[in-house]
Amino acid sequence: MIHGPRIPGAWNGPPPFVSTRVPRSRGTARPTITGDCLMTRTMCFVFLAFILFAGPAAALELSPDRSAAAIDQDVDFGLLDGETALVYKAYAFFEPESLPSAYLRESESTDRFACATAFLKDLLIVLPSLSEPARDEIARVLPRLGRGSGYGDAPVLHGAAAALGDFEESVIAPNVHKTEHFAVRWGNSFAFDGDTIGASRVGEILEEVWDTEVDEMGYDAPYNSNLYYTDVYVGNSGGGVPTISFLGAYTTLYWGDDTMSYIVVHPDIFFV
Repeated sequence: MIHGPRIPGAWNGPPPFVSTRVPRSRGTARPTITGDCLMTRTMCFVFLAFILFAGPAAALELSPDRSAAAIDQDVDFGLLDGETALVYKAYAFFEPESLPSAYLRESESTDRFACATAFLKDLLIVLPSLSEPARDEIARVLPRLGRGSGYGDAPVLHGAAAALGDFEESVIAPNVHKTEHFAVRWGNSFAFDGDTIGASRVGEILEEVWDTEVDEMGYDAPYNSNLYYTDVYVGNSGGGVPTISFLGAYTTLYWGDDTMSYIVVHPDIFFV
């Protein structure tokens, strides 16, 4: 069983007695975030914003998704333990120069962008059970999220200096609640009322995450967020907003002449 590269002062894999495996096998679906199964609704937004700040950080000539699939295959074949697989996936998405060459995969013309959501969801589930060396190594890699992505160093505007606009591909839904950095948008088939946590509270949570991860922890802000609001849609609410087929949420990108991250949340997530 593979336990990672033997590099002095770096991650060297779990000790032989550690057996931590991602709960996945052939024919078994990946764990998913649904309702309050794994976290409170507040934590759901915190986690989504973390994914948003993660963004597509890997170089376009490499395919982290294809690397992750190769890693999963070796886990299924018993060649790689689940704990080391998580560390390798962190490398694949956010520090590919540390990934063993056996798992490096080039992107193909049909690939659009890297998606780290599945990896981050798996990580959230098993993080408490990982060995301390594995947690430390993943923590070392994750603060690099967004670094060297080629997005440039455009300043992020704050407060009165902020003059954000709507992104050219934003869906201008009938309803919107705007904060300093975010635009929460929804159609008329959904209403923030006494049974929900409220649009203002959603905005507060998102801004709290921004303050923590961008201002305090130093994560890169999402690309183009110095120019436009980052959209958060209440899915399936009409008015042309994106749809979502599962009880949860996802982060993805607009894909046109320019790009930007946005979040889609299932409407049932907002009910208290």
